[in-house]
Order: sequence, then C-alpha cells, then structure tokens
Amino acid sequence: MDNIARFFGGRGVKGAFKRPRMDIPESSGAAGLKKGQRVRHSKYGEGTVVMREGDGDEAKLTVLFPQHGLKKLMEKFANLQKV
Repeated sequence: MDNIARFFGGRGVKGAFKRPRMDIPESSGAAGLKKGQRVRHSKYGEGTVVMREGDGDEAKLTVLFPQHGLKKLMEKFANLQKV
C-alpha cells in the first residue's frame, strides 16, 4: 500500500493522496484451535478442524464443514466457536 501511495502521491499536489485507514475488528472467536476440534461458524455451521498452519494472529485453519466442504480460514477473522 505504501508503494501505491507514493506512486499516486507523486502526481499533482504533493501530499494529496494519503494511505486509507483500515479499522479491523477484534476477533471474538476461540483462539488456539487444534486439529480434530469441533467448531461452529456463523455461515457454514458445525465442522472439524483438519489442519492448522502457523501460530498466533497469523494462524490459518482448514475446516471440513459437512454441508460446504473444506474451507481455509484465518483464525483471527473466522470467529469460530468451540463445540
């Protein structure tokens, strides 16, 4: 994003283009989910964690939802609840 801001900022009035602010809501779901745990998602329903990649805020989960198949979700945004 900084490169884009510099590119467009170089045209016309200096400082006319500023990087937009992004308010990212805090996660309200469970953290530290592990392979084999049952979870509930607001859109996909109940599922099972089949793989976890990474740790902390950047963890990615692969969850099998019977009605929707495999979904890859970022743990901090998925708002998964333990079942």
